[in-house]
Amino acid sequence: MNEKSIWELLEIEPTNDKQKIRKAYAQQTKSHHLEEDPQAFGELNRAYQQALQYAKAVEGKADEGSGEGRGTAESRTDLNGEKCGADQEVAESRTDLNGEESDADQEVAESRTDLNREESDADREVEGSCADLAEKSGVQDREKGIEKTEKSLLEKLAQAEQKAIEQSREKGALGRLIALLEDEKNAKKAEVFRNYFLSEDFLNEQFDDKFGKGLMQFVEEKYFNAQGIEWQSLPRPLIIELAIAYGLYPDSFGEVNAEGSFYNRVIAGKLWKICSSVWDFPKENTGSDELNPKDFRVQDSPELMEKLMISRISGTGRLLMRAENLVRLRSFSDYLALRMMNQRGLLTEKEKEVWERILDGGKVNHLYEKNGRKDIYPETRSTSLLLLYAHWVNTDDLPDCIYRYMYREYDLKNLDHSSRKAIYLPLKTAILSRFPNIEYELFDKDSTEQMIRKWYQELMQIVTDYHSCYDRREYDETEEIRSRIEVLFQHREWEKIRYEPDLFDKMMLQIAPRKVLPETLAKKLSAFYQEDYPWPRPEDVYRMQEGLAISMAFHRNLLEMDYRYPREYKNTELSAINGDNRDFWEYFLMIGFGCRSFTSVTDRQSTKDYVQGNVWSLPAYMQTVYMPSMGWRKAFVGFDEEENAILSPKSLEFLLPDGRRFRAEFHLHIVRYFIDEAPVIYPVLTFKEWKKMAENCSETSRESQTETCFETFREDQTESCPKNHRTPEQSFLLLAVTAIRDEEREEAEAVILTRLKHLPLAPATLPVLAKMLAADNAWPPVPENDARRIQAVFYEEQERFCFKAEVGMRSIKTYRKTHFGWEDLPLLPGEGKAAKALDPEGKKQFAVQKLRSLRQPKPVLLASYSLEGMENKEKMRRIIDALKEQEQYRKAAKRMLPYVPGWPWSSEEITPAVRKFFAEDGGWMTESYVLLQMGSRKKPCFERIFYTKMNIFGFDLSFQSLEFTENLNVRTRALSQKIREKHLVVGHFGWGKSYEARKSFDPLPFAVGESGLFYAYDFLRLYKAESLEDLMDKLFDFSEVSRVDSYKGRLSVSRFDHELEYCYTEEDFQNYLDSKTKTLPDMFTKFGI
Repeated sequence: MNEKSIWELLEIEPTNDKQKIRKAYAQQTKSHHLEEDPQAFGELNRAYQQALQYAKAVEGKADEGSGEGRGTAESRTDLNGEKCGADQEVAESRTDLNGEESDADQEVAESRTDLNREESDADREVEGSCADLAEKSGVQDREKGIEKTEKSLLEKLAQAEQKAIEQSREKGALGRLIALLEDEKNAKKAEVFRNYFLSEDFLNEQFDDKFGKGLMQFVEEKYFNAQGIEWQSLPRPLIIELAIAYGLYPDSFGEVNAEGSFYNRVIAGKLWKICSSVWDFPKENTGSDELNPKDFRVQDSPELMEKLMISRISGTGRLLMRAENLVRLRSFSDYLALRMMNQRGLLTEKEKEVWERILDGGKVNHLYEKNGRKDIYPETRSTSLLLLYAHWVNTDDLPDCIYRYMYREYDLKNLDHSSRKAIYLPLKTAILSRFPNIEYELFDKDSTEQMIRKWYQELMQIVTDYHSCYDRREYDETEEIRSRIEVLFQHREWEKIRYEPDLFDKMMLQIAPRKVLPETLAKKLSAFYQEDYPWPRPEDVYRMQEGLAISMAFHRNLLEMDYRYPREYKNTELSAINGDNRDFWEYFLMIGFGCRSFTSVTDRQSTKDYVQGNVWSLPAYMQTVYMPSMGWRKAFVGFDEEENAILSPKSLEFLLPDGRRFRAEFHLHIVRYFIDEAPVIYPVLTFKEWKKMAENCSETSRESQTETCFETFREDQTESCPKNHRTPEQSFLLLAVTAIRDEEREEAEAVILTRLKHLPLAPATLPVLAKMLAADNAWPPVPENDARRIQAVFYEEQERFCFKAEVGMRSIKTYRKTHFGWEDLPLLPGEGKAAKALDPEGKKQFAVQKLRSLRQPKPVLLASYSLEGMENKEKMRRIIDALKEQEQYRKAAKRMLPYVPGWPWSSEEITPAVRKFFAEDGGWMTESYVLLQMGSRKKPCFERIFYTKMNIFGFDLSFQSLEFTENLNVRTRALSQKIREKHLVVGHFGWGKSYEARKSFDPLPFAVGESGLFYAYDFLRLYKAESLEDLMDKLFDFSEVSRVDSYKGRLSVSRFDHELEYCYTEEDFQNYLDSKTKTLPDMFTKFGI
């Protein structure tokens, strides 16, 4: 080497010890990164390769001299195992497109798996020279001999490499390319180079360094003059097609980056960068310049986003982004990516999602030329991709799963009488040469593929039939459905295919995301996937089990919300708390540990409802996966619906080993803990103490302990068990007040996981729950300064909200509980200063009063009307009257008249029919609401807010739901397009929220025509009626509505959960308008104007 010897670069003494050389190289790569300093890394890599060559040469000669029978031929064969070259580039040790770093052993392994291993006479000549040089170096002048050997070795290697390049220029891919370039007529034709880069000659040498080096030598010879290389003389089609063939994507500045990739791709990137910079390139009118990123939304189609991306690429980069070039660029990029994945052993079931997504581009519906060369979208590819795949199959040994996937998904079996035959036949021929019996394995009736298809079709038919029952509100699976499921899992096919990855993939696609599944099916699949089997993608098995758990929870939730049938909650007594009480453990794990969470460091941000950012929250996880029964929770804690509070909380208490009395007090949103009646503010147990108690728990004596230890005190609803700290149930109660240090978390997670296995929970969720419980990050940190310690904590809760006040020595802080933690709730202006001036007892009293003031007022009933026994149309008239009555009451205090239509409508829009509607009904329904009671007084009643809102009035719909707002706008436009007479869209009907998954609760606009007809449109049909009640009769089925209630409060939107509220009065609204500072209702709700 010129500046430094190979030993100086490796920082070792000359040696023939390969292990020592590899260790030195691995050590140096830590400080010479490819991405940071490619030149230094390249020099280091060449030094490493040459040092190995020297060591082999010396060893070979030494073995020959020692008489061990290993001659020159053997040593030469050894040398052929390592590729060498005077200018060995990064390509031979790093073939990954992404240029990932690797250690010394990986470098050697990758160099041995080069795509084009070729032995040549030049290589043998070099190896022989290396051996001769090593033989001539004597022992006495070793250092001098090593220096001569190294210098001579480099010269010989350079000569051999140049000889190989000259041979390549005379024949093969390089020779053919040179011939094209020397033909001035063909050198200007893009089609000539397109065909060349798809030829077998090029594809066979695409990864061979000699091709890239020979191309650069030819460019220097042909286009060099006294001023340097005339880059602008290089044919533009060559540079464009070269960039495409090596998958070089331009950035927004039109530049490409191939640094860190294999040698030839780096050369292609350099040629593009140099040549494109000297091209005369006037700005093209592509039609995309008018695209503005502000005009696009996240929900817009990928095709529009693709156009936006292309429109923002400037300069010569647009040459590569032309449709006909872009699809071929993507095709070569896919081809290169798959070859690299195969070389690295990544074409496995574990990486199936990745390579399947790449291979999907070869489907006929994604091929640009087969679709009339119309607009392209992200999946669009060129037919050239199939030629590349055919070459790939002929060249590389691929896993059978690749052959199967392409043969099946490309429908290669049915090519004979298809228009696809010409483009797919080479690929089919290549696959059949590798896998002759593939059609038998895929399509024979007894093949695994066909058994999977048959069994899966029966499965999905059962799911579809059950969904039909669900649409009819028949939530319990029928005996017929249950019997079909049992038969399905007794089929002989199930025993043969149940572990097949293809079947699992199908169910991952259709079963895992479904909430609506027969309960028997969900249970059977959940039990099966709990088996200890080495699935290739364990994370997907977890997703499957989680989806099945959600389905079972959703089924229970449906039955609870069905107001047609009474619901009785069992095991709501404290004495029923045991390891089998599923409802209790779902409730307790959701609220008993605060808001424990852990942060997951992953490349992809989860879209799950229980993840915020990368934080996994325990309450949110339990709510999403298990959906704990709110009805059972209310029955267990004794929640009073009328008072919206718990009048007498239930408690469970027992003695700790040290004699202290522990008490857990159960509430709707929290569990409060006490030690000797002092509230627990900071953890009171260490992990070691808790672990010792947990280890003393006896699973076998659980029933006897429960029978003898519980002693009920009815007067305060407290149950005491002096010795019951040894039961597993109460070990979890104590875990809630246990401090777990960071260094103890791993051990704690394992212990907790063991305890969780005895609870009635989905096994797949237990590791996640254990990780969250071991986090212990829900308690406030203990301050070093006593003055900063929390002195007292108070709580206040209602059905929807829970608030907390922390009293310190200097201040008071208030919070609202969410599934992701306690959200700061600022005090009103002036309250903080007033609280700071109080003494400790005064602060506590202030906190209690503050929490009570945060309770939302109880809605005041205005009127209630029974609808039982009425026809649907009669109910509509009664509901309209109740809507009008509600607004008439609110406006009566101000002696306001019904609204008369005016601004923002013009006088031409306000027809006599519109004026009549507002005079009779609409003027008193500008923003009116009622509560519809579903069921009867003898059965569970479920309330639903139903409202009418005239345009320009009322609450901000977008604040309630952006989805509602967008759907209303779409429906309004569609309605206007359907009506064939002059009309005015005057308002809409709406609901408090989406009460059922199977129905649409989107706002529904209605219009008044010039003829006096009322119109509405729901995308299925246009409804017409002569009156408002007739229109509502056609739109809504209120057959199950038994009562309509109107309230005195004004309709508003909660600032916390964005639900509609009606507990704040007209007076609260007026104070909000008149006050210059924030009022208490304004903290909670958003009024409309």
